[in-house]
Amino acid sequence: MPNSKDLTSGYQMLVVPVSFLLVFRLNRAAVRFYDARAAVGKLIEISRVMVSEAASYWRHDPEARDDLCRWVVAFPVATRNYLRADAPDAYQEMGVVLSRAEAAALQKAQMQPLLCLDRMRKTVGRPTPRSRSRSPHGRGITCERMPQTLTRRWGLC
Repeated sequence: MPNSKDLTSGYQMLVVPVSFLLVFRLNRAAVRFYDARAAVGKLIEISRVMVSEAASYWRHDPEARDDLCRWVVAFPVATRNYLRADAPDAYQEMGVVLSRAEAAALQKAQMQPLLCLDRMRKTVGRPTPRSRSRSPHGRGITCERMPQTLTRRWGLC
């Protein structure tokens, strides 16, 4: 049977290194949390700017504007679902924003954020009645760059 004094002195020698390791791990976890929080804040900021510019540039084409805004709204939700192990039913969560077929496509997609970005790019690249007859400024140059900004922000390309 080991002596209790030997065990106590052994534990005392381990207290300092273990406490340093614990503090270091907690510090790293806090840094990762705040980095992730900043990234999500940037995602929301870019999404708001994109919707604002779409509303401004595409007043003449409400269908394209609304289509882009729907997929911008779905993008943060799709990103959250991609990061979680169990994704909720897309139609129950996004039924107000997406149609049943779009929600089903989103649910089936292996990488839901990429599907949203693809739909945004298709919407932005789609010709509108005014963009055929006027300068490219009618479609909104900045709006065309926003899906690429979202893609780079999350390191998808």
